[in-house]
Amino acid sequence: MKSIKMTTLAQFKILKEIEQHPAYSHIHRNDFLSSELLIHSPLLLPDMEKAILLVEKAIELNQKILIAGDRDVDGVTSTALLASYLRRCGALVEFVNSSDGDDYGLTGSFLDRLCQSDAGLVILLDMGSAHLNEAAQVLTDNRDVIILDHHVPDIPETIGSKIENIAFVNPRLSKFIDKLDHEGKIATVGLAFKLILGLEMKKSGLWSQVIIVDLNHTDSASKADVVIYRTGAFIERTIETIDQCQKRLIEQGFKPLVRTIQELQNQCLLLKERTADEWYALIEKSPVQFGRYLFGCSLLHRDNLLLRLLGEADLASIGLVADMVPLLGENRSVVLLGLGSERSKYANKLKIPVSQLIRPGLLALMYEAGLDPFDTNTKDLNFTINPIINAAGRLGKTEKALDLLLCENKQQARLLAADLVKLNRQRKQRTQKNQQIVDSHFSIEESHSIAFFYHTDLEPGVSGIMANR
Repeated sequence: MKSIKMTTLAQFKILKEIEQHPAYSHIHRNDFLSSELLIHSPLLLPDMEKAILLVEKAIELNQKILIAGDRDVDGVTSTALLASYLRRCGALVEFVNSSDGDDYGLTGSFLDRLCQSDAGLVILLDMGSAHLNEAAQVLTDNRDVIILDHHVPDIPETIGSKIENIAFVNPRLSKFIDKLDHEGKIATVGLAFKLILGLEMKKSGLWSQVIIVDLNHTDSASKADVVIYRTGAFIERTIETIDQCQKRLIEQGFKPLVRTIQELQNQCLLLKERTADEWYALIEKSPVQFGRYLFGCSLLHRDNLLLRLLGEADLASIGLVADMVPLLGENRSVVLLGLGSERSKYANKLKIPVSQLIRPGLLALMYEAGLDPFDTNTKDLNFTINPIINAAGRLGKTEKALDLLLCENKQQARLLAADLVKLNRQRKQRTQKNQQIVDSHFSIEESHSIAFFYHTDLEPGVSGIMANR
């Protein structure tokens, strides 16, 4: 009996620890395991509208756009994603990624190259938040700067008003950061994905669409009865009358639509999964989260936007998984769009083959790595695809990964994929050699808070892997 009681107590303790873990709280969310398209509007990101205007300006004036990214998987995938999209838009695009000899970030010779560029627009990917003074050096009267970065920002007092001339898109600066599932932890490739989505929304006429949600179901005069959304982004909650709201928004150049929850439910299947009272409760709790559903409805009703999302999700899913951001909320939705069954579901809706949704370079890489491109999961990305892409940067050959991901020719893509897989084998050999050197001089069994190791025969590029081991 005593042993049974002890076992029960031990099990209870384990269960209590599980229940107290932050991840456990997500299990009880209605949308945690949802397969629906639940992405926040790009407008929730600070300076996104400014970034879109700068891209449009560069394309209209036929200015060169220089994309600058880091050499890791997030940097490579975001560079390839944005470069391929802008080229399809007719933009004159060049890109540069930090190489093995550069420090990470906006420093040294890498910064010099950007300052000497003749580009009219420089887009900094996965860098800039900690080097805003350096980003301001890139900015001139004839050169605009966009920063797409997710790292913790360090805004120095010395930068002054210069920061106002930079489109600084960083989710950690969002005023709604505490309302987001991922708490602003979006990889840079996710920001590039949302910039593309914003540009496509602008083309489709959605950018100026505003929905006024009428909450006049309550008798409480003390509560606001109108919630305003612009393309799914929560703008405000107000006690103005419908007529006052419409007049004000029209004067601001918007096209307001007035809808009740019931009317929205009749127009979109996505909103039929809960009762009207449940939606009212969600708006009371978090109008920002309700905006995800409104935005999802907009996407599902526009095949051109849905097709664009699916076409960009292949690289976006790779970068998000590689950067180990929380796969919650919209991060989870984007990754699902780029993988197996969910991608197939939407492809069937659009009546197109899934093969058209995977770019030739990535398709070739998956085949070369022995994966089924039509049935992949996050484990395949994390342990097969991402190490291969990362190997190029580790061995100072970042351009090989970019060449593959940007390749449109299937035959050429197969050759490039084989070359990249070969590089990864070299990376493994280099790591193994370093491991042997370390093992012969250093015991990991010894207890040390910090250990330093240097040897002249250590091969470069894999130090991070060695340190983790």
